Amino acid sequence: MIVDVKRLFFVLLGFVAVGLTLAGMGNFPGSKLIYFLFSFSYWSMLITAFNRRSHFGYVFLAVMLWLGFWVKLTAHLILDYPYAEPVGNFDGSPTAWDEVLWVAIVASLGVMFGRLIGIVFSKTYSREICFEQSMVPEWYPALRSRIWLCSAIGIISLAVANGLLGLQQIGLVPRTALPWPMHALIAWQVSIGGALLITVLLWWEVLLRKNIAASVYALIIEAVLSASSTLSRGVLLFHSLPQLLALFENRKSLIGFSKAKVVVLIASLGCFLILVISGVSTFRAYLYSQNGEFRTEEQIRLN
Repeated sequence: MIVDVKRLFFVLLGFVAVGLTLAGMGNFPGSKLIYFLFSFSYWSMLITAFNRRSHFGYVFLAVMLWLGFWVKLTAHLILDYPYAEPVGNFDGSPTAWDEVLWVAIVASLGVMFGRLIGIVFSKTYSREICFEQSMVPEWYPALRSRIWLCSAIGIISLAVANGLLGLQQIGLVPRTALPWPMHALIAWQVSIGGALLITVLLWWEVLLRKNIAASVYALIIEAVLSASSTLSRGVLLFHSLPQLLALFENRKSLIGFSKAKVVVLIASLGCFLILVISGVSTFRAYLYSQNGEFRTEEQIRLN
């Protein structure tokens, strides 16, 4: 008997989704119906991301929203572990939770509606990359080494400067005010600029049919530096996964990767992810103290 692996996977995923939803619902302090609608909308958004016509941007957005909203909340509900970050005026009452989930539900519906519009207006979309060397600037091949070196120096320097000066760090008021427009430029660079730069350079390397192994690791290192500098655990994924997904989709056309190298790459990314999550969580717990006092049990534990 031939087993349909894909169908089996989705059946198991359905059981997991239902089980976790019921477990989270049992501990949710607000309306059970609202939590169910919240879970249904986010699982629906995740499922709609995985079809052949989905853009990389939509896939990544759906996955990260699902992880950041549904998975995180459900994990907190099931495991009953405290939140480390400040919550402002949120009092944790059933009414407050219901209001928060309604906002999240509307957001997921908006994302799926945008995807529907995209399907209607992009009937010929393809994920396949068009490999044309003419798309590479004429001046790039002769300056490749110098451009990569200058980019590395700039990304490292600005990440360190942002970490020391506290210009763009999640949940914190900037510690330093620089003359216009330096503050905005550095904040933009560590938030998205560095990732865009490395992505463009990596794309040119692919078009030139170069060995991209070192370029891919440069992409991951940039993500680690930006995540550490901005105190954002999600930045590591935001700055690396979309590009890695695009490369994976077109892996047959790439040079410089074998199965063994892919395993090492995945292991390296996993190690960096663990380090960034633990380091950023601990540092944020310390910096989020108010007047030297920690306001939550998790902040006290991490400190």
